[in-house]
Parts: sequence; structure tokens; C-alpha cells
Amino acid sequence: MLLRVANMPHNRIDDHPDVELQGLEFALISEQIRNITQNRLDLLGNEVNACIVSAVLWRLYPEWLALSWLGLFSVVILARFVLRRHYQHVATDPETMLRWGRVFTVNAFATGCLWSLTGSVVLVTTEPLYILFTLFVLGGMMAGCIVRNSAYMPVLYAFTLPAVLPVIAVLLTRHNSIQIWMGVLLAVFTAVLLNAGYGFNRSVIENFRLRSNQGLLVEKLRESEAVMAKAQEIAHVGSWDIDLIDKTYRCSLEAYRIFGVDPTKSKPSYLEMVARIHPDDREMVNRKMQEMIVSGIGYGTEHRLVMDDGAIRYVHEQARVEHGPDGRATEDGGGGVTCRDIGSRCQSEDYFVESAVLRDMGYTAGDDCGGDRWRCAGKSSGENQGQGEIFRAGRTSLRKC
Repeated sequence: MLLRVANMPHNRIDDHPDVELQGLEFALISEQIRNITQNRLDLLGNEVNACIVSAVLWRLYPEWLALSWLGLFSVVILARFVLRRHYQHVATDPETMLRWGRVFTVNAFATGCLWSLTGSVVLVTTEPLYILFTLFVLGGMMAGCIVRNSAYMPVLYAFTLPAVLPVIAVLLTRHNSIQIWMGVLLAVFTAVLLNAGYGFNRSVIENFRLRSNQGLLVEKLRESEAVMAKAQEIAHVGSWDIDLIDKTYRCSLEAYRIFGVDPTKSKPSYLEMVARIHPDDREMVNRKMQEMIVSGIGYGTEHRLVMDDGAIRYVHEQARVEHGPDGRATEDGGGGVTCRDIGSRCQSEDYFVESAVLRDMGYTAGDDCGGDRWRCAGKSSGENQGQGEIFRAGRTSLRKC
């Protein structure tokens, strides 16, 4: 979930880091608030517990006071329920999220204050069972708040602190040593729960940031892939990643286009893609591929492809094999291939006739050799010079692209 600042929908994190950071912070608040409003059973639990407390402590307070407390508590819980329902349909802009965060914090504070009033039982009775019952209820409500509201710390503090601090203060100021120790235990219990809530809050934030960073990386990856695809389309260059052992592959859209395949309709197998190589060139390409697997040395060659309608397409293919840290070819046979459409450069089969002649003479495609697009390979300097003369003398009969 990535929330961008209003009126700047296309900002990139590289271009506006401060704005993007603010957007992520607002998105984090939105995520935290969503976490504390997903389940409404905590409101029902508050109301049920309030009814039980009223029934247990009924005889210790005037009837009108007990009913007033329970009625006010019910009104607050109902208001929180309605506000949560309304929150599901509001806009998620930053200002709205901050405002709703304050609203839920005030609601939690009101609920905590109402629960703190139950601590007045310490002032109206000395019977330990009533005091223990009240402390048990307050401890349980705090634990429930930690579970439900620690995703957003303002709400957690707004409920917990007003609910227990007045009770702790009253217990610590009593002249009864047992009640003082009760106050100490309640303070320690509260501190432990708040620390647990803080830890849970940190984990929620870290999880959100990891997911946000992952979303940004995915977005950047998609943008990079789109740029790469556009560049390949303009340059008429496609790319493959091939498992040479399992005969599986992954290739770019431009590679599919060069091979005359529409991947949206069907994705041919590796062998079906290889079958599109011209029958007269297929053996040569397969031989070079096998030599690359054995030697670990890449190759470059040019060959023809046969389209579905019988048309011939000319391509230059450059391949390399994956190497491990020791410089040797990896055992899994991973390889990468680029194929470039050179149809505009080579429009006749004379080019391939010339290529075969030159290969027989010891030349390979590569750097310039006497101004020509071929270099001498595997011959002595005298032989290269002699064959170069032969080539130059016969080039009028060999038409080049």
C-alpha cells in the first residue's frame, strides 16, 4: 500500500525523496489505523465486561451512579462502533487519516477514563475480593488493548494510561501494605504490557516498510522492463535466458517478435523456437551451442529464421554461457543469447553464400580485417595475407550486405 501525496501522483522516490517519505509515513498511519479498526469484537467485549462489573459491584455504589456509569459506557462504545463503520467509507488522503487517528485516540481515552472509575472500589471497600476482581478486570482490559491496539501507539497509550494510572496512584497512597503491593504489581504488569505493545508496534512498522520497499522495487523493476522492451523494440534486438540442459527458456517480447511468435496467443517450447531456424543453418547453430556448453566460451553467428508464411528473416546471434566464481562454466548449463534482426542489412542469400566461403577460407565474423567485416582466424600471417588478396580479388563476384 503506497499512498502518494495529493496533486503529485507521478512523483518518483529518486526525484522527490522528502515528498515520497511523507507519503510513506501517511500510508503507515493509514495501515496502523486499519489494523485497529478491522475487528469490532473488542467493542463488544468492552460492553460485556462493563455489564459484568456493574453487576458485581452493584451493592457498593448508589443505584443511580452505577446505572449512569453503565449508560455512559454504552454510549461511548456505541459511538466508537458507529465511527468505525463510517471510517470504512472515508477517503484515504493524508489529512483525513491524521484526523481519524486523533478521533480514535480520543475515543480510546474516553473508554480508558471510564474504566479507571472502577478503581474507586479501593475507596469504598476494604474487602480484598472486590479489589482483586477490579484489578483482574483492568489487567484483562489492558492485555486486550495490547493485542488489538498496539499497531497504533497513540490509541494504546490513550486507553492504558488513564485506565490504570489513577488506580495505581490510589493503591500506592493507601496505608494498607497489601494494597500498596497490589499497586506495585499493577505498575509492573502495566510496564510489561506496554513494552510488549511497543515491540509489537515495531514489528508492524517494520513489516509495513518491508512491503512498501518491495512495492517500490517491483514498480522500478516494471519500469526498467518497460524501458528495456522499448529499447529492444527500437534496436530490433531480443534477448534469451536459456537452460541449455533442460531446454527451457525465457525471452523478451522483441525476441518473440523477431522469431515471429505472438506470446499472448501461445508460448512455444524451446525446441519449437529452435525449429524456426532455417534447416540449412540449424545444424551450424546447434553445433556452436554444443561447443559453447563444452568449452564455456560464447559465440557469435548469423543465420536465418523461417516465418509462418515462409518468409525468411536474417538475424545475428550472440551467445554466452554462465560462469561460476572459479571462471568455469556452471553445471546447470545456463546461457544468455541476444538476437538482432539484420534483415534491413542482409536482403539476399548472397550474404550467406559469402559467409560460407569466407569460413572455409579461415575467416570469422568480427573485427575489421583490411577494411572488411571479417577477420583472419587460425592462419599464419602469410596465409592470412594471401587469402586476403584472394578475398579482395574475388569480392566483385561476392556481393556483400
